Amino acid sequence: MRYAFDTPDEILASVKACFPVLYNIESAYSISLLKFSENYTFLIDLKGEQRIFRVNRPGYHTLEELKSEVSWMDTLRSETGLIFPEVICGRNKEPVQSFRNEQSGRIYFCSMFTFMTGNIVGSLSGGELLEKMCSIGEITAKLHKCSIKNNFKLKRFEWNFEAFFGNNPRWGDWRKFKELTPYEIKLIGKVIFVMRNRLEKFGKNSARYGLIHSDLHLSNIIAEGAAVKVIDFDDCGYGWYLYDLGCSLVEYSNGLEELIDSWLKGYEKERPLSEEEKEELPTFVLMRRIIRLAWLSSRSDSDTAKKLDKDYLTKTIELCIKYLTANEQEVLYG
Repeated sequence: MRYAFDTPDEILASVKACFPVLYNIESAYSISLLKFSENYTFLIDLKGEQRIFRVNRPGYHTLEELKSEVSWMDTLRSETGLIFPEVICGRNKEPVQSFRNEQSGRIYFCSMFTFMTGNIVGSLSGGELLEKMCSIGEITAKLHKCSIKNNFKLKRFEWNFEAFFGNNPRWGDWRKFKELTPYEIKLIGKVIFVMRNRLEKFGKNSARYGLIHSDLHLSNIIAEGAAVKVIDFDDCGYGWYLYDLGCSLVEYSNGLEELIDSWLKGYEKERPLSEEEKEELPTFVLMRRIIRLAWLSSRSDSDTAKKLDKDYLTKTIELCIKYLTANEQEVLYG
């Protein structure tokens, strides 16, 4: 699925025009594009203080869903003591604002957040990365415990099997990833069939399925000394808790087993998993990699797609073969 949107330069011009109308900022400031991915992310430099300004792509979220995101972040912050960005309300005291791009006429929702200092965990490697992965596992478990305790009914979409691989998948059709061969499409299709059967048996009880971050990849985790901070709750929704593991590892093709062990070690400090749950870890790791193919295909213009690791597809196919073998399925060879 693709959404109609304007170019980053066009949005930047609109943001510069609307920002002083939406927010009560009296000091001098500058606005620059920080990243173009799922959304448009801008850096607001207030000459000594920085903030993040996120512009949502049209059609992805409703206003109610965006307000639910803010509500969940507030609850998590108060109950877990973890560090997340805070939303800065506009002149109208609302956390979510909107503006019209005068050239296209499209309406965009937007929000401003406090800036999280530190280094992106995705830039780390070796022992430093393994150490932080353990911390991420622990943080993830705390988020899940809060969701289980509160049994949230906030308005957010679901990350269920239909959302990933149904007739109208949220991120588009993974089969449209341009580098896939007919053999690889057939192989991944068989993997998805096995996953569906396993997850139907795994179920969606309240200890396994609830409100999750669902985008905890390591570019959304910031480390500063011993502190680990989580950003970008834009994709939070209802899904399997262990899907968050797949998100944390989606950018890595090497050393996956060590990274999984490190994440699991941290997670079980807060929330022990059953053997049945641990048996599904490969399902969620591989599922997230396959879903990313759809995202990359439908957002080929994004910064993320342009910087894709050349080994990503190779590793994904390798994991597919391993997954089918572990599930005693005949492996197709091209």
